[in-house]
Amino acid sequence: MQHRGQTKIFSGKQGYSMLELMIVLAIIGILGLTINFTYSPADSRLKSAARDLYSHLQKTRLGAVKTSSDWGIIFDNATSEYFVCSNYNADQDCDDNDTFGTRDEIIEARVSLSDYKSGIQFGEITYNPNHVVYEPSGRLKNVGYIGSVDLKNNKETVFNVGTTSLAGVVKITKP
Repeated sequence: MQHRGQTKIFSGKQGYSMLELMIVLAIIGILGLTINFTYSPADSRLKSAARDLYSHLQKTRLGAVKTSSDWGIIFDNATSEYFVCSNYNADQDCDDNDTFGTRDEIIEARVSLSDYKSGIQFGEITYNPNHVVYEPSGRLKNVGYIGSVDLKNNKETVFNVGTTSLAGVVKITKP
């Protein structure tokens, strides 16, 4: 019988053995090394560039709907840049050489992949010819604008960002 104020004495062993502690520390160490080797600043920069391209494709689509005019993105593989243009005319390129008083096209964003560091550049661009155009309905202008862009870094990690149908839905994948 136990009286008030007394503590119950446990029989058997209390605490952990040295072997159990060493096994837990070994497991934590292995997990730590695995995480350290799979994470890389180059990969996070590539992922950031892919997310930004995804966002710019969405911005282009929504801009076309909002302004009731064609919007487009031009991919310049030579300079590793892309341009988001409003009032886009697919027959004429939107670039910095434009005199903005002569045409209605406006560069809404200019993105240089070199700003992300880690050797990020374009891989395969399946848009023909290197641009994508959304019409005011939010759909792609024609079948030629169904495609994608591969972004890769100096570790040869690749992200693919693109449109899969005339509906203009944008997706991002890591093949």
